[in-house]
Amino acid sequence: MFPLGKSGTYKPLTFTVSSNGGNTFTGEYFASGWSFDPDDTYSTALIAGVKNNEYWDLTRVGGSTTGTVTLPYTPVATAWRTQANGTLDLTDCWYCNVVVVKREGTHWLPYNAAANMFSTESPNIETTNWATAGTTNLVSKVINSFSPFTFGVGVNTILTLPISLLSFTGQLTGANGELSWAIADNKDLGSFDVEHSIDGRSYSIIGNVMPGATTAYKFIHVNLSDGVHYYRLNMKDKSGKTAYSRVVILQRNRNITIINGLKYTVVKNEAIVNIISAQSQMVNMTLLNTEGRIMWRQKAGLHQGANDVKLSALFVPQGMYFLQATTDDGVQATLKLMKE
Repeated sequence: MFPLGKSGTYKPLTFTVSSNGGNTFTGEYFASGWSFDPDDTYSTALIAGVKNNEYWDLTRVGGSTTGTVTLPYTPVATAWRTQANGTLDLTDCWYCNVVVVKREGTHWLPYNAAANMFSTESPNIETTNWATAGTTNLVSKVINSFSPFTFGVGVNTILTLPISLLSFTGQLTGANGELSWAIADNKDLGSFDVEHSIDGRSYSIIGNVMPGATTAYKFIHVNLSDGVHYYRLNMKDKSGKTAYSRVVILQRNRNITIINGLKYTVVKNEAIVNIISAQSQMVNMTLLNTEGRIMWRQKAGLHQGANDVKLSALFVPQGMYFLQATTDDGVQATLKLMKE
Protein backbone atom coordinates (compact mmCIF):
# COMPACT_ATOMS: atom_id res chain seq x y z
CA MET A 1 0.00 0.00 0.00
CA PHE A 2 1.08 3.56 -0.75
CA PRO A 3 -0.11 5.76 2.20
CA LEU A 4 -0.82 8.77 0.02
CA GLY A 5 -2.79 11.95 0.58
CA LYS A 6 -2.67 15.73 0.49
CA SER A 7 -3.90 18.68 2.58
CA GLY A 8 -5.03 16.46 5.43
CA THR A 9 -6.93 14.04 3.14
CA TYR A 10 -5.89 10.38 3.21
CA LYS A 11 -6.06 8.80 -0.25
CA PRO A 12 -4.09 5.53 -0.23
CA LEU A 13 -3.31 3.54 -3.35
CA THR A 14 -2.87 -0.22 -3.14
CA PHE A 15 -0.94 -2.14 -5.79
CA THR A 16 -1.40 -5.91 -5.70
CA VAL A 17 1.22 -7.83 -7.64
CA SER A 18 0.00 -10.34 -10.21
CA SER A 19 3.30 -11.13 -11.92
CA ASN A 20 6.52 -10.07 -10.18
CA GLY A 21 9.16 -8.57 -12.43
CA GLY A 22 11.33 -7.26 -9.60
CA ASN A 23 10.34 -3.62 -9.96
CA THR A 24 10.43 -0.54 -7.78
CA PHE A 25 7.29 1.67 -7.79
CA THR A 26 6.71 5.28 -6.78
CA GLY A 27 3.27 6.78 -6.07
CA GLU A 28 1.74 10.24 -5.53
CA TYR A 29 -1.78 11.63 -5.00
CA PHE A 30 -2.93 14.92 -6.55
CA ALA A 31 -5.94 16.81 -5.15
CA SER A 32 -6.63 18.41 -8.52
CA GLY A 33 -7.76 17.34 -11.94
CA TRP A 34 -5.46 15.91 -14.56
CA SER A 35 -4.30 18.51 -17.11
CA PHE A 36 -6.61 17.29 -19.87
CA ASP A 37 -5.46 17.59 -23.45
CA PRO A 38 -8.06 18.87 -25.96
CA ASP A 39 -7.58 15.58 -27.79
CA ASP A 40 -8.41 13.41 -24.77
CA THR A 41 -11.07 10.86 -25.70
CA TYR A 42 -13.30 8.33 -23.96
CA SER A 43 -15.37 5.48 -25.25
CA THR A 44 -18.63 7.38 -24.99
CA ALA A 45 -20.54 4.09 -25.21
CA LEU A 46 -19.29 3.51 -21.66
CA ILE A 47 -17.78 6.64 -20.12
CA ALA A 48 -19.72 9.88 -19.80
CA GLY A 49 -17.20 11.70 -17.60
CA VAL A 50 -13.81 11.48 -15.88
CA LYS A 51 -13.15 12.72 -12.34
CA ASN A 52 -11.83 16.26 -12.56
CA ASN A 53 -10.59 16.98 -9.04
CA GLU A 54 -8.18 14.16 -8.15
CA TYR A 55 -5.87 11.57 -9.66
CA TRP A 56 -3.09 9.19 -8.68
CA ASP A 57 0.33 8.71 -10.25
CA LEU A 58 1.86 5.22 -10.02
CA THR A 59 5.19 4.81 -11.78
CA ARG A 60 7.00 1.52 -12.44
CA VAL A 61 10.78 1.88 -12.51
CA GLY A 62 11.94 -0.57 -15.18
CA GLY A 63 11.04 -4.26 -15.22
CA SER A 64 7.76 -5.96 -16.08
CA THR A 65 5.72 -6.33 -12.86
CA THR A 66 1.94 -6.39 -13.42
CA GLY A 67 -0.93 -6.19 -10.97
CA THR A 68 -4.12 -4.45 -9.90
CA VAL A 69 -4.64 -0.93 -8.56
CA THR A 70 -7.12 -0.24 -5.74
CA LEU A 71 -8.38 3.32 -5.23
CA PRO A 72 -10.77 4.77 -2.57
CA TYR A 73 -13.90 6.27 -4.15
CA THR A 74 -16.16 8.64 -2.21
CA PRO A 75 -19.45 9.53 -3.99
CA VAL A 76 -19.54 12.98 -5.53
CA ALA A 77 -22.24 14.57 -7.69
CA THR A 78 -20.06 17.16 -9.44
CA ALA A 79 -16.43 17.49 -10.63
CA TRP A 80 -16.78 15.22 -13.67
CA ARG A 81 -15.31 16.32 -17.01
CA THR A 82 -17.01 15.33 -20.26
CA GLN A 83 -15.03 14.51 -23.36
CA ALA A 84 -15.93 17.91 -24.83
CA ASN A 85 -14.47 19.64 -21.74
CA GLY A 86 -17.92 20.29 -20.28
CA THR A 87 -19.06 19.69 -16.71
CA LEU A 88 -21.17 16.65 -15.87
CA ASP A 89 -23.46 17.04 -12.82
CA LEU A 90 -24.81 13.72 -11.49
CA THR A 91 -27.11 15.21 -8.86
CA ASP A 92 -30.16 13.59 -10.44
CA CYS A 93 -28.43 10.44 -11.63
CA TRP A 94 -29.90 7.53 -9.69
CA TYR A 95 -27.96 4.81 -11.43
CA CYS A 96 -24.70 6.09 -12.73
CA ASN A 97 -21.76 3.78 -12.08
CA VAL A 98 -18.10 4.40 -11.38
CA VAL A 99 -15.00 2.50 -12.52
CA VAL A 100 -11.20 2.95 -12.30
CA VAL A 101 -9.83 4.55 -15.48
CA LYS A 102 -6.28 5.06 -16.72
CA ARG A 103 -4.97 7.36 -19.41
CA GLU A 104 -3.28 5.60 -22.37
CA GLY A 105 -1.82 8.26 -24.64
CA THR A 106 -4.83 10.60 -24.88
CA HIS A 107 -7.46 7.88 -24.34
CA TRP A 108 -9.09 7.07 -20.98
CA LEU A 109 -9.64 3.34 -20.52
CA PRO A 110 -11.66 1.48 -17.88
CA TYR A 111 -9.41 -0.76 -15.82
CA ASN A 112 -11.75 -2.92 -13.79
CA ALA A 113 -11.40 -6.52 -12.68
CA ALA A 114 -14.15 -7.72 -15.03
CA ALA A 115 -13.46 -5.29 -17.88
CA ASN A 116 -11.89 -5.48 -21.27
CA MET A 117 -10.28 -2.45 -22.89
CA PHE A 118 -12.38 -0.05 -24.89
CA SER A 119 -11.42 -1.73 -28.15
CA THR A 120 -14.01 -4.40 -27.35
CA GLU A 121 -16.71 -1.81 -26.43
CA SER A 122 -17.77 -4.31 -23.76
CA PRO A 123 -20.28 -2.93 -21.22
CA ASN A 124 -19.81 -5.81 -18.79
CA ILE A 125 -17.83 -3.94 -16.15
CA GLU A 126 -18.23 -4.45 -12.44
CA THR A 127 -18.71 -1.03 -10.88
CA THR A 128 -20.25 0.71 -7.90
CA ASN A 129 -23.33 2.92 -7.89
CA TRP A 130 -22.08 6.49 -7.62
CA ALA A 131 -24.45 7.30 -4.72
CA THR A 132 -23.31 4.42 -2.50
CA ALA A 133 -22.78 5.82 1.02
CA GLY A 134 -19.26 6.14 2.39
CA THR A 135 -16.01 5.26 0.67
CA THR A 136 -15.74 2.20 -1.56
CA ASN A 137 -12.48 0.64 -2.73
CA LEU A 138 -12.60 0.07 -6.50
CA VAL A 139 -10.16 -2.44 -7.98
CA SER A 140 -8.73 -2.26 -11.49
CA LYS A 141 -8.14 -5.19 -13.81
CA VAL A 142 -4.57 -6.50 -14.09
CA ILE A 143 -2.51 -3.80 -15.79
CA ASN A 144 0.95 -3.74 -17.37
CA SER A 145 1.38 0.00 -17.92
CA PHE A 146 0.95 2.82 -15.45
CA SER A 147 -0.35 6.31 -14.64
CA PRO A 148 -2.32 8.42 -14.31
CA PHE A 149 -5.35 6.80 -12.60
CA THR A 150 -8.67 8.30 -11.56
CA PHE A 151 -12.38 7.42 -11.84
CA GLY A 152 -14.72 7.35 -14.81
CA VAL A 153 -18.49 7.45 -14.66
CA GLY A 154 -20.99 5.92 -17.06
CA VAL A 155 -24.66 6.78 -17.40
CA ASN A 156 -26.86 3.67 -17.15
CA THR A 157 -24.69 1.55 -19.40
CA ILE A 158 -21.66 0.34 -17.44
CA LEU A 159 -23.44 -1.89 -14.97
CA THR A 160 -25.23 -4.82 -16.58
CA LEU A 161 -26.84 -7.82 -14.95
CA PRO A 162 -27.80 -11.23 -16.29
CA ILE A 163 -31.34 -10.27 -15.16
CA SER A 164 -33.35 -8.92 -18.09
CA LEU A 165 -36.18 -6.60 -17.01
CA LEU A 166 -38.87 -6.72 -19.69
CA SER A 167 -41.34 -4.24 -18.20
CA PHE A 168 -42.07 -2.16 -15.10
CA THR A 169 -45.41 -0.35 -14.74
CA GLY A 170 -47.70 1.02 -12.06
CA GLN A 171 -51.32 2.02 -11.57
CA LEU A 172 -53.60 3.35 -8.85
CA THR A 173 -56.17 0.92 -7.47
CA GLY A 174 -58.27 2.99 -5.09
CA ALA A 175 -55.85 4.37 -2.50
CA ASN A 176 -53.18 1.80 -3.30
CA GLY A 177 -50.31 1.83 -5.76
CA GLU A 178 -50.00 -1.42 -7.69
CA LEU A 179 -46.59 -2.10 -9.28
CA SER A 180 -46.08 -4.82 -11.89
CA TRP A 181 -42.94 -6.02 -13.60
CA ALA A 182 -41.66 -8.96 -15.63
CA ILE A 183 -38.22 -10.47 -16.27
CA ALA A 184 -36.99 -12.89 -18.91
CA ASP A 185 -36.14 -15.69 -16.43
CA ASN A 186 -35.36 -16.32 -12.77
CA LYS A 187 -32.16 -18.37 -13.02
CA ASP A 188 -29.80 -15.52 -11.98
CA LEU A 189 -32.24 -13.58 -9.80
CA GLY A 190 -31.36 -12.85 -6.19
CA SER A 191 -34.21 -10.53 -5.19
CA PHE A 192 -35.87 -7.17 -5.80
CA ASP A 193 -35.94 -4.24 -3.40
CA VAL A 194 -38.93 -1.99 -4.07
CA GLU A 195 -37.94 1.62 -3.36
CA HIS A 196 -40.25 4.62 -2.88
CA SER A 197 -39.77 8.39 -2.86
CA ILE A 198 -42.00 11.46 -2.59
CA ASP A 199 -39.47 13.88 -4.10
CA GLY A 200 -37.83 11.73 -6.78
CA ARG A 201 -34.41 11.88 -5.10
CA SER A 202 -34.44 10.36 -1.61
CA TYR A 203 -35.62 6.74 -1.72
CA SER A 204 -36.37 4.20 0.98
CA ILE A 205 -37.01 0.47 0.73
CA ILE A 206 -40.69 -0.42 1.23
CA GLY A 207 -40.52 -4.09 0.33
CA ASN A 208 -38.38 -7.01 -0.75
CA VAL A 209 -39.59 -9.52 -3.35
CA MET A 210 -37.91 -12.92 -3.64
CA PRO A 211 -37.77 -15.14 -6.76
CA GLY A 212 -40.97 -17.04 -7.44
CA ALA A 213 -42.23 -19.73 -9.76
CA THR A 214 -43.24 -17.09 -12.29
CA THR A 215 -41.36 -14.37 -14.13
CA ALA A 216 -44.16 -11.84 -13.49
CA TYR A 217 -44.20 -9.95 -10.18
CA LYS A 218 -46.46 -7.53 -8.29
CA PHE A 219 -46.16 -5.33 -5.25
CA ILE A 220 -48.92 -3.23 -3.65
CA HIS A 221 -48.12 -0.05 -1.72
CA VAL A 222 -51.16 0.53 0.45
CA ASN A 223 -52.87 3.76 1.53
CA LEU A 224 -50.93 6.28 -0.50
CA SER A 225 -50.99 9.87 0.68
CA ASP A 226 -52.16 12.56 -1.72
CA GLY A 227 -49.44 13.74 -4.04
CA VAL A 228 -46.73 12.30 -6.29
CA HIS A 229 -45.10 8.92 -5.62
CA TYR A 230 -41.92 7.64 -7.30
CA TYR A 231 -40.98 3.95 -7.47
CA ARG A 232 -37.96 2.03 -8.69
CA LEU A 233 -36.62 -1.51 -8.41
CA ASN A 234 -33.17 -2.36 -7.09
CA MET A 235 -32.52 -5.63 -8.89
CA LYS A 236 -29.99 -8.04 -7.39
CA ASP A 237 -28.47 -11.09 -9.03
CA LYS A 238 -27.19 -14.15 -7.16
CA SER A 239 -23.61 -12.85 -7.10
CA GLY A 240 -24.71 -9.69 -5.25
CA LYS A 241 -24.45 -7.23 -8.14
CA THR A 242 -27.26 -4.66 -8.32
CA ALA A 243 -28.83 -2.35 -10.90
CA TYR A 244 -31.81 0.00 -10.86
CA SER A 245 -34.89 -0.05 -13.04
CA ARG A 246 -36.43 3.02 -14.60
CA VAL A 247 -38.68 5.12 -12.32
CA VAL A 248 -42.48 4.72 -12.28
CA ILE A 249 -44.55 7.71 -11.12
CA LEU A 250 -48.06 7.60 -9.67
CA GLN A 251 -50.20 10.59 -8.63
CA ARG A 252 -53.04 10.43 -6.12
CA ASN A 253 -55.61 13.26 -5.97
CA ARG A 254 -53.25 15.61 -7.72
CA ASN A 255 -52.99 16.44 -11.39
CA ILE A 256 -49.70 18.08 -12.30
CA THR A 257 -47.32 17.74 -15.22
CA ILE A 258 -44.14 15.78 -14.53
CA ILE A 259 -41.29 15.35 -16.99
CA ASN A 260 -40.29 11.91 -15.78
CA GLY A 261 -37.10 11.61 -17.82
CA LEU A 262 -35.55 9.64 -20.64
CA LYS A 263 -36.49 6.00 -21.09
CA TYR A 264 -32.86 5.36 -22.03
CA THR A 265 -30.04 7.83 -21.46
CA VAL A 266 -27.83 6.16 -24.05
CA VAL A 267 -29.51 6.31 -27.46
CA LYS A 268 -28.81 5.27 -31.04
CA ASN A 269 -31.58 6.33 -33.43
CA GLU A 270 -34.13 7.96 -31.15
CA ALA A 271 -34.62 9.35 -27.66
CA ILE A 272 -37.82 8.62 -25.74
CA VAL A 273 -38.97 11.09 -23.08
CA ASN A 274 -41.66 10.07 -20.59
CA ILE A 275 -43.98 12.93 -19.59
CA ILE A 276 -47.02 12.70 -17.35
CA SER A 277 -49.16 15.59 -18.54
CA ALA A 278 -51.87 17.31 -16.52
CA GLN A 279 -53.75 18.22 -19.70
CA SER A 280 -53.68 18.08 -23.49
CA GLN A 281 -50.90 20.46 -24.49
CA MET A 282 -47.65 20.89 -26.45
CA VAL A 283 -44.07 20.34 -25.34
CA ASN A 284 -41.08 22.14 -26.87
CA MET A 285 -37.84 20.15 -27.11
CA THR A 286 -34.37 21.60 -27.75
CA LEU A 287 -31.23 19.49 -28.07
CA LEU A 288 -27.93 21.20 -27.23
CA ASN A 289 -24.38 19.92 -27.32
CA THR A 290 -21.99 20.41 -24.39
CA GLU A 291 -20.89 23.76 -25.84
CA GLY A 292 -24.48 25.04 -25.77
CA ARG A 293 -25.00 24.93 -29.55
CA ILE A 294 -28.55 24.05 -30.62
CA MET A 295 -28.64 20.84 -32.66
CA TRP A 296 -32.39 20.82 -33.32
CA ARG A 297 -35.77 21.93 -31.99
CA GLN A 298 -38.97 19.91 -32.04
CA LYS A 299 -42.58 20.23 -30.83
CA ALA A 300 -44.80 17.36 -29.82
CA GLY A 301 -48.39 17.00 -28.68
CA LEU A 302 -49.22 15.56 -25.26
CA HIS A 303 -52.46 14.01 -24.09
CA GLN A 304 -53.52 13.99 -20.46
CA GLY A 305 -51.72 11.21 -18.62
CA ALA A 306 -48.57 9.28 -19.50
CA ASN A 307 -46.81 10.07 -22.79
CA ASP A 308 -43.71 8.57 -24.44
CA VAL A 309 -42.43 11.30 -26.76
CA LYS A 310 -40.10 9.94 -29.46
CA LEU A 311 -37.39 12.20 -30.85
CA SER A 312 -35.10 11.33 -33.74
CA ALA A 313 -31.38 11.25 -32.95
CA LEU A 314 -30.39 9.53 -36.18
CA PHE A 315 -28.33 12.39 -37.63
CA VAL A 316 -26.75 13.61 -34.38
CA PRO A 317 -23.00 12.86 -33.97
CA GLN A 318 -21.81 10.65 -31.12
CA GLY A 319 -21.31 12.38 -27.78
CA MET A 320 -23.01 13.92 -24.74
CA TYR A 321 -26.05 16.19 -25.16
CA PHE A 322 -28.59 18.09 -23.09
CA LEU A 323 -32.28 17.89 -23.96
CA GLN A 324 -34.36 20.83 -22.72
CA ALA A 325 -38.11 20.20 -22.46
CA THR A 326 -40.74 22.87 -21.71
CA THR A 327 -44.50 22.21 -21.62
CA ASP A 328 -47.21 24.79 -22.29
CA ASP A 329 -48.13 24.79 -18.59
CA GLY A 330 -44.60 25.90 -17.68
CA VAL A 331 -42.93 22.69 -16.51
CA GLN A 332 -39.26 22.54 -17.51
CA ALA A 333 -36.49 19.94 -17.33
CA THR A 334 -32.99 19.46 -18.71
CA LEU A 335 -32.09 15.84 -19.41
CA LYS A 336 -28.62 14.43 -20.15
CA LEU A 337 -28.25 11.82 -22.89
CA MET A 338 -25.44 10.04 -24.68
CA LYS A 339 -25.61 9.35 -28.43
CA GLU A 340 -23.77 6.18 -29.42
